[in-house]
Amino acid sequence: MRILLPTGSATVGIVKAAVGQVSDRHTIDVVITGEIASFLAPGDLERLLRGGKYDMALVSGMCTASFTDVERKTGVPVYRGPRHAADLPLVLPVLDQIRLSKTVPADEFLAGARREEACRRVVAREEAASPDLTIRGVKIGGGARMKVLAEIM
Repeated sequence: MRILLPTGSATVGIVKAAVGQVSDRHTIDVVITGEIASFLAPGDLERLLRGGKYDMALVSGMCTASFTDVERKTGVPVYRGPRHAADLPLVLPVLDQIRLSKTVPADEFLAGARREEACRRVVAREEAASPDLTIRGVKIGGGARMKVLAEIM
């Protein structure tokens, strides 16, 4: 899949590092559109899309502009990426498995899925843990996670 990823000069290093992690699965063109990625205007994105043959564009989740006219004119779907460039490594690997939103930032869109995955990991580690003792089925000590019995305020 060929993806256009417009970014700002302030975050280009972070974005290129994230793209490098998935370069074997996708062809991603990182293009600097100004100092800050969220200031991307629909006209600028349209010019970039006309300059190449892309399957999708992934804009900053902080962009407030609507890109529906750009989609209609170019035929290329435009999705919201994460609000922060540091979250790109969480979004890019799952592009094949999910369909991002055109209005909701990707990090917000994926928050529920990440929360569920974290819960699954905690349960799996707790099941695999070897405790020092077990009280009524609850693993205590050893490799089990810490249990909070009370909190003093």
